[in-house]
Amino acid sequence: MRLPLVRACSTFIAAAAGIALLVGAPEPAFGEPTQHDISHEGVQLCSEPGGCPGHVIRGNTSDPDKKILVESGEHNITINNAYIELDEHNLLMNGDSPFAIGGNATVHLTIEGTNSFASHVNYGDLNSTLAAIWVQPGSTLIIDGPGRLVAKADDPGTTGQTGAAGIGGGYNQDFGDIIINGGRIETYGSAGGAGIGGGYSTASGSHSGNITINGGYVQAFGDSRGFSSGAGIGAGENSNYTGTITINGGVVRAVGGDADQTSIGGGGHATSG
Repeated sequence: MRLPLVRACSTFIAAAAGIALLVGAPEPAFGEPTQHDISHEGVQLCSEPGGCPGHVIRGNTSDPDKKILVESGEHNITINNAYIELDEHNLLMNGDSPFAIGGNATVHLTIEGTNSFASHVNYGDLNSTLAAIWVQPGSTLIIDGPGRLVAKADDPGTTGQTGAAGIGGGYNQDFGDIIINGGRIETYGSAGGAGIGGGYSTASGSHSGNITINGGYVQAFGDSRGFSSGAGIGAGENSNYTGTITINGGVVRAVGGDADQTSIGGGGHATSG
């Protein structure tokens, strides 16, 4: 029987046949990052006494039990040829984000090699979708490095207008602070979600969260479904954008979900930018 492993800070838990076993994980040498293979186990991080030694994540998976969850604290994470593309063919699976950053957590994300993250639709909640990299309100994501990152929100289907951003928030969700200093970044929203920013909103409102681009090559594509459309960078359908978008450098390509959609700013049917 395969034991599902979940690493949490400096411990990991193995559970089988109703028995939970708590074992201390091997400690890395001082100053050396912890190595993770996402093919074998999920990564779950919280505040670490003495600070984060760093985490390097490699491997590929479509298993919903093997994802990256940062619950709290400040962490240095390097992704190096990591692929987490949750199984879109599992119609019974709840919606999930392959990389979620909880409120008040800060992640310094270094990109090496080619990396890809794709979220999955929650078929139990109006076909709603979470972001491929979910930056929850109050949290901060800082991206840098020489590699490539593709973040794609799952398509909720032909009848769904409940999409998410590629990086940022999901259906009816605000998001935290997103800072891009380098890397080749491609983001794809789904069904009214922005490429970077907010997801589809069911009623008129606003999306908050700040986006700063200081460098890198950034492509952000909002998506449309029917009359719903998200900005390339900013808010999703039905939402004004009340955060701040600052572009200090880099090369930025932002494309709204349809020809009439704002590339940067509010989502479709927003009353202001």
